[in-house]
Amino acid sequence: MECHSEFVEALGNNALSYRTVVRWVGKFQQGRVSTSDKQRSGRPLIVRTDLARAAVKALKGIYGNLYSEKNVCISSTHTHAGPGGFLQYALYIVTSQGFIRQTFDSIIEGIVKSVKMAHQNMQPGYIFWNEGDLFNASINRSPTSYLNNPPEERENYKTNVDTNMLLLKFTDLNRKPIGMINWFAVHCTSMNNTNKLISSDNKGYASVLFEQKMNGKVPIGKGPFVAAFAQANEGDVSPNTKGARCIDTGLPCDVNTSTCNGQNEKCIAFGPGKDMFESTEIIARKQFEKAVELFESANSPISGPIGFAHQFIDMSNQTVRLNKTANATTCKPAMGYSFAAGTTDGPGGFDFKQVGFFIQKCLFVLVSIYQIIRFALLMKMFYSPSYL
Repeated sequence: MECHSEFVEALGNNALSYRTVVRWVGKFQQGRVSTSDKQRSGRPLIVRTDLARAAVKALKGIYGNLYSEKNVCISSTHTHAGPGGFLQYALYIVTSQGFIRQTFDSIIEGIVKSVKMAHQNMQPGYIFWNEGDLFNASINRSPTSYLNNPPEERENYKTNVDTNMLLLKFTDLNRKPIGMINWFAVHCTSMNNTNKLISSDNKGYASVLFEQKMNGKVPIGKGPFVAAFAQANEGDVSPNTKGARCIDTGLPCDVNTSTCNGQNEKCIAFGPGKDMFESTEIIARKQFEKAVELFESANSPISGPIGFAHQFIDMSNQTVRLNKTANATTCKPAMGYSFAAGTTDGPGGFDFKQVGFFIQKCLFVLVSIYQIIRFALLMKMFYSPSYL
């Protein structure tokens, strides 16, 4: 992009990243005319967890409307090794065979405790930002699907995954560091689906490494400095950088269907380590080391009001512009058999494939009906969370 080249020529290492320039060019093409922050009131709060909404009601019971749906952001790290059974949708509590109150209550209590601590420790200070590219920590697990994007769109990017890490550095008024949060896109699937342990995966371990560096020899989570490695646009971004291969032959999987001799269960992606524990550590350290680099060189201050936006959108009834002359309307969501096939980070069951046939569609419908009936009964028996 020509304008990015001009930024680099004028500002050198202080220029915005290529992806940031692309995002802003897109905003201006959509009609935005100013880079100034819009005035908004309120106090934004970020909660990093896999629980989607019940925390807001618990917080309102303590702080009234200070923290509400308008300014509480529930941000998931998307670990695939967290405890289950805390949501109200049957699909998400299949593996735990229903709602588990102990899990639900523990997560809510942890969120509320964290917010209380943050609220009590608020102080004036400064915020600095930085960004940079982190390579060799992720791959696209669906590269052939990515190639279905229009060539003119793909030409805007140098890779088929987002390698940008954006970081905020927080200090007190004396410029003493008190916290850090960064966003980088990579799935927390370094711990694969053979794992039976609860794990925060690569992002959780990266947080531990950063806090140990800043807090010294204190118990994990007990020091004054807080480091958060948040999730970004992870999509099909996998930490299993060795890619997928057939576990029975060692050969590459079929590139279009992610199968081995027609079976998806045998096509498994592998991380850079000798096992999933070492792979978790390697990907975590890559994020940690990049975050330290950005943190130590963060010298661009953020000033002005803090903006945030929140809205509810009915995604089943939206008009989409297809081209200059044609529109389309969205409909109610549905899960296709490619969903049931899973990914190379975690293949699905019933031998579904990412490219299938009519029989697979019929089987998926029958299995879906069975599971809905079964878990509707389980929900009726076990589901009665008090916070919702």
